[in-house]
Amino acid sequence: MLLLFISYAILVFVNSFQDAQCEELEDVGLREHVHSITGARWISRRLFESDGLIHTFGAKRETAVQKAQRPTVKHVGFDDTRIPKNFDARKAWPHCSSISEIRDQSSQ
Repeated sequence: MLLLFISYAILVFVNSFQDAQCEELEDVGLREHVHSITGARWISRRLFESDGLIHTFGAKRETAVQKAQRPTVKHVGFDDTRIPKNFDARKAWPHCSSISEIRDQSSQ
């Protein structure tokens, strides 16, 4: 029971600290806050209004005319029968030790 109370007290403390930081960011402004903590020499600015933000996600849509004018690429000399059903690079190149190595890229 004591452990539960201590956990709850820590949770309330951390939550109140985060709320205070969020209110400070709203009052000062995010850009000014970033400049004050980083000491950046460049000045950030808003590049676009938030209403237009939804249009920046994903690829731009093509009209039917643009799609019809796009050239179709044809590869001559390639046959689907030469593509194997299964392929394992470790078996194709057993001398290459880095193929079977799984690298941790999360810290980069």
